[in-house]
Amino acid sequence: MSSIPPFTQLQTTVARIVAGGNHGTGFLIAPDMLLTANHVVHDVTDLTVTFLLPTGEYTTSATVELLGSAALDLAILRLPQPFADSTPLPLSSAKPPQQAVWETFGFPSLHLLSGRVYRGQVLQYNALAPWPLTLEVNGVSPEYNLEGLSGSPLVVDAKVCGVLRYQQGEDVGVMLLGQVVEELVALGIVVDGPSITTITPTFNKERFRQLFTPEYTTDYEPFYVAREVDEVFLRCLLSPKNIWLHGASGTGKTCLANRNLQQQTIQHIYCYLTALPNPRNATAILQMIAEDITEKYPTQLRTFTYKSTSDIKQLAHLLAHLFPTDNFIICIDEVHIKDSAVFEEFVNSMTAVCAEYRNCRASSKVLKFIISTIQQPAIYHYNIAKFNEQFSFIELTHWNDQEIEQLLGRMNTIGHLLAREEQSIVVQASQSPRIAKDIVHQYALNYKQQTLEQVIEYVVARS
Repeated sequence: MSSIPPFTQLQTTVARIVAGGNHGTGFLIAPDMLLTANHVVHDVTDLTVTFLLPTGEYTTSATVELLGSAALDLAILRLPQPFADSTPLPLSSAKPPQQAVWETFGFPSLHLLSGRVYRGQVLQYNALAPWPLTLEVNGVSPEYNLEGLSGSPLVVDAKVCGVLRYQQGEDVGVMLLGQVVEELVALGIVVDGPSITTITPTFNKERFRQLFTPEYTTDYEPFYVAREVDEVFLRCLLSPKNIWLHGASGTGKTCLANRNLQQQTIQHIYCYLTALPNPRNATAILQMIAEDITEKYPTQLRTFTYKSTSDIKQLAHLLAHLFPTDNFIICIDEVHIKDSAVFEEFVNSMTAVCAEYRNCRASSKVLKFIISTIQQPAIYHYNIAKFNEQFSFIELTHWNDQEIEQLLGRMNTIGHLLAREEQSIVVQASQSPRIAKDIVHQYALNYKQQTLEQVIEYVVARS
């Protein structure tokens, strides 16, 4: 009995690849990912992938990512959308023994349109070679041209355990999946189990801690997803204007500012107003900012006395005393104001503080504010022209599916957090990095007690 799945299933799982003047084969390892030989798609921009279906052909585009080192000659092809007409074949990290019977389906030159099934035996194993298996192909003479078979799946005992490689004049070789298990797992692909399934989360505990630390640190950088808004923020940093970040909770305002200020090695401090969740007026906010700053610089305040009863002037003069000469940034974060009248008062008060500071500063160097709120501030200022003179405004929007997928993919590099199917579920439930991270965090810590769907329901309801 053949170890290969029914022919119709195999046909819809394996695809013909046309890449510039090259052609080859690839096969699904996830609904939106194929595995192939890198030399088929290397340095090619015009690339199409075609699946054979009972109803006809389905052709789509794909983007290329190198898998593992260049010597392994493997590549991932990402489809623009999941291919729902077939289920990926199960994958195995096993090394087939000599004389093991194998099968595949591919698109060599002589069968480029229809494809063909090939069978044979494993000839030999060379652990020192990047493609360690050599295959015998039944019914094929040495002069037979198998060009185009590269990237086909090696199927042994009904599981894919390798990728075929063929170049004219050479034997048919195989790269074993066991040599790239970690790379596949980092993509959310499960080896030695069903292609798409729930996996038991396992991870490096130290990197897990770094990933879910509440504030950005340099250890978090491998997980950071840079967006267009990062470039906007960096341009605004070059301006003498203050910066006002606004957008829905969890869209990354705090991480954006903290990360880019650290990257640019700009002196800054953070004033978190978490302890003031719903202030009654702007005065309470200004007083908390002043208290937070004075706690950070007790020795510099021994000679300072307030010379005004105005909260605005007191804060401005305090800042001028503490930061008279150096470029410095004060970040005011976690400003949650539900009352629109209080928020309007806060917007106008902060503008007045900035103006007063500039009137009393001791040098031409600049103290800047970066303020972060949910509300868009411009509509609350009494004079929009003056407001625009002092502030640049940056809106942080909800993340799109591709950005959430990038974040989840980077998070998965610390170990087995989510399978590919589970990542897709989280993407559909998330519009912000905070929600996506909270879901993964809760799921990894509580997978024995809660399903992924239960975790999503809990996190979304709490957000």
